[in-house]
Amino acid sequence: MDKGRILKQSHNIFEDILSPTRDSGVYFYRIIGCEDVQKYRSDVASLDEKLSILGNYIRFDKLIPLTTDPALIDKVRDLFKNISFDDFNNQPLSALLKARGYFNLSPKSQVNQKITDAFDTIYSLYTHNERPVNLSIVVNFITKVLLWFEAHGKGLQQECNFKIVYWGSPKVHEIYFLILMSQMGSDVLVLNTSLIDNFTQVDKQDKFSLLLKKTKESPIGAFPASKMAEEVQTCVEPATPVKLGINSQTDQTNLQLSDHVTVTKLKKVQNLFEEFLVSLPKRAVFIGKPFPVLPV
Repeated sequence: MDKGRILKQSHNIFEDILSPTRDSGVYFYRIIGCEDVQKYRSDVASLDEKLSILGNYIRFDKLIPLTTDPALIDKVRDLFKNISFDDFNNQPLSALLKARGYFNLSPKSQVNQKITDAFDTIYSLYTHNERPVNLSIVVNFITKVLLWFEAHGKGLQQECNFKIVYWGSPKVHEIYFLILMSQMGSDVLVLNTSLIDNFTQVDKQDKFSLLLKKTKESPIGAFPASKMAEEVQTCVEPATPVKLGINSQTDQTNLQLSDHVTVTKLKKVQNLFEEFLVSLPKRAVFIGKPFPVLPV
């Protein structure tokens, strides 16, 4: 795959990654190490805040968690019933996954084909890097990737580029998944203040990501919290419960079991005229369930 055709160069990735435009290229940078730790953490917090406002964004903090949804887990496990190692060659595996609907995220066939091609790319890379492999090793890898894909792949249907920030040093299987998301059109930024870079085991020639290496190293601490997030958490104390209407004895019972039905929190912003237009689910600190938190 031609790296120049896929990856876009940036002189200021913290600014350029904010572009919502979807075009032929994507950003995929990994920043290893750091210089001025305090300024770096401040810049990261500011970036996280801006991406949260932009929407269509996910941040992974030191790991990509695996889903605990039993339906998704059973769906993936069903793939491996009565299957041989020969069926894990690229084409048979792609055909199997396509038949099970894994790549049918869009009504547009060219979009689904792009997803298929992206999976083929990372699977070929994996089998090339990890030789020799056996059935159990391949099943473990595919299971992780598909569970992550089930949890996060649907965001790729949006009009603007999906944005991913990984804070820390990704593990090997996580790197393959980040490459998969990049190949499907996501902008990816890995922020690793340590000098432990597992990409050298996967992307050995910097074909799928661009490296920015700093001269100093710092332990990977907690993700830098933005001032806005801290203010939102503390600006209204105690939180104000907003109770739903009660129309029956059943409603009264349910309300007693869960008296904080909805919580509103006043939201402080730096640019009111822009952020006033951001829809509620895309605002930082929004929680949908089980007890909604509404930043207003």
